[in-house]
Amino acid sequence: MRDPKRIHRVLETVRQVWERFPDLRLGQLLSASKGVAGPQDLFFVEDDAMEKNLREFELLHGSHQAAVCRHPSRDETGVCHTCGDV
Repeated sequence: MRDPKRIHRVLETVRQVWERFPDLRLGQLLSASKGVAGPQDLFFVEDDAMEKNLREFELLHGSHQAAVCRHPSRDETGVCHTCGDV
């Protein structure tokens, strides 16, 4: 059985990182952060790995979040697959 105490910890990590990127929707944040570790279905990402991915995303993109995204890969709505920029 998974430790129920992880829920508060994981949600706190999501809150902290999401507040640094308030223009992202939750789905964009989670999708973009999992992209740090490579393409994989969110369904299979363990909670500790998601926390790590969120923190890595924050480190990689937090210093230039106001900069204009120049990554070439975007989805049909215009969201960058790399950093989640819109």
